[in-house]
Amino acid sequence: MRITLLLGCLVALTAAAGCSKNQTQATEKPASVATTGATAPPASPAPATPAADKPATTDQPDTKPAPKLADLPPNLKNDAYEYFGLSNDKPLQYTMSGSASIPKGTLTCQATLKAIADGKASFEYTQKGIPSAEMTNTVSLEPNGIYIMSMAP
Repeated sequence: MRITLLLGCLVALTAAAGCSKNQTQATEKPASVATTGATAPPASPAPATPAADKPATTDQPDTKPAPKLADLPPNLKNDAYEYFGLSNDKPLQYTMSGSASIPKGTLTCQATLKAIADGKASFEYTQKGIPSAEMTNTVSLEPNGIYIMSMAP
């Protein structure tokens, strides 16, 4: 509604102001002008169409709002859901003591619920903080456990 009103005002102001002296308008020359060398008078601006003729627009995109953990069905809130940390909507921090492949440091992990469909929930699970351990996984939470769908370093 606001966008339609603003567009209507903008069209009305543009039509009322016309073109200033410093602006030029592109016009086609009639055939008689090409042979005589005379110039045609500037064309008048197109008439403004009333805002009521335009279809109503919305400020909202056509996407659904992001799902929330509270929207998960009870059969998905299993032991794997709790153990893997998917029940936390805030980042978890782990202090790594170090190994041959992962140095000492703090690893921050976050699970973000992306979708709930067909009795499953899709999460994006990110790990950051230690370069050799950084990755983003897509996991599927199902009634019988968690499945890794993709891994990206």
